[in-house]
Formats: sequence, structure tokens, C-alpha cells
Amino acid sequence: MSLTKKKLRTLPPGRHADSGQNGTIGLYLSVSPKGWRSWLGRVKRDGKTHSFGLGSLRDVDLDEARTEWRGIRRRLRAGETIAEIRGTTPARHSPIWLWPRTWRARAV
Repeated sequence: MSLTKKKLRTLPPGRHADSGQNGTIGLYLSVSPKGWRSWLGRVKRDGKTHSFGLGSLRDVDLDEARTEWRGIRRRLRAGETIAEIRGTTPARHSPIWLWPRTWRARAV
């Protein structure tokens, strides 16, 4: 069942797929137990599942999330890597929460 603008505010906690006739494959609305709602895109590449945060429901509406996710999937089909789409490469510094857990343990 595809998500509708009306349903978005009343969904219970959990991950809700935007599938169905008007839905987008791999797009989810994640609802936290406290009620926070955010968009996630999930794709499997080389046997690994990768998640992309697309923003909160407050900032990104349903149509924008679908458009953004379709663009990311199009780029993946065109041959771009996950790192290229995220804008990260090993030489570029990324926020600490993206660093591997083992590196943080050694750095502290």
C-alpha cells in the first residue's frame, strides 16, 4: 500500500514502506517511538544494504521524498557508487558519526 499525505501523520512507530501503485520501491517512512518521522531510502548493492537519510517529514514532504529517492536510484542504475552519491570518499573528512567504530575507540 502506498503512503498518502493523510496517513503520514497517523502511522504507528516502525518503518513503513511506500509501495503499491503510486509508491516508490525502497522508500520508507521511519516513525520513532516518540513520534519523530523521517524518510529513509534503502538499496542493496554488492550484497550489502545501504540506507540514505532523506530528511524529516517536517522538512521533506511525500512528493519531494519520492522525487529525491527516484533520482538516487537513477544514479545507482547509471553506475555511480554509494560513496559518490553520498559525497564521501576515503580522502574526504566526514562527521564523526560516520567514522568506523574501531577508529573512534583508538582515537579516544
